[in-house]
Amino acid sequence: RHGACSMLTTMNQFMACLVLAVALAGGCSREVELPAPQCEERDVLWVCSDDADLRSLDLHAAQLSFAELEGVNLQGVNLEGARLDNADLSHANLEGANLSNARLDKANLSHANLAGADLTWADLTGADLSYANLEGTVLDDAKMRNADLTGSTGR
Repeated sequence: RHGACSMLTTMNQFMACLVLAVALAGGCSREVELPAPQCEERDVLWVCSDDADLRSLDLHAAQLSFAELEGVNLQGVNLEGARLDNADLSHANLEGANLSNARLDKANLSHANLAGADLTWADLTGADLSYANLEGTVLDDAKMRNADLTGSTGR
């Protein structure tokens, strides 16, 4: 499998690889790229089944463009500064997640639970937020150009 960590020189590198191992064990199986220098190889397998439970992981600055995370439990996950452009997060539970400064342009967030999530400075340009739960969601300075908010609640 890609993403095996080698030559771990710091505790941070070890912890990043441990997080990946936990995520992979949680039902994920397709490519995602996490920022260097966490692992010797940057490409990591990561597409999650809809019952994957990745609550409270620290995935700040993760490269998750085009990731398939439909229905995944990402409650309380730190995705600050993450790249999630064109990702499928439909029906995902992102309650209380930190998505500040995240890039979510053209992401599919339809029917997602974003209650209490922090999307401060997030880029949601062209994102599909139809029927999403936005109750208590922080959208301060978020870019929402051409975002679809049809049927969303809590705005």
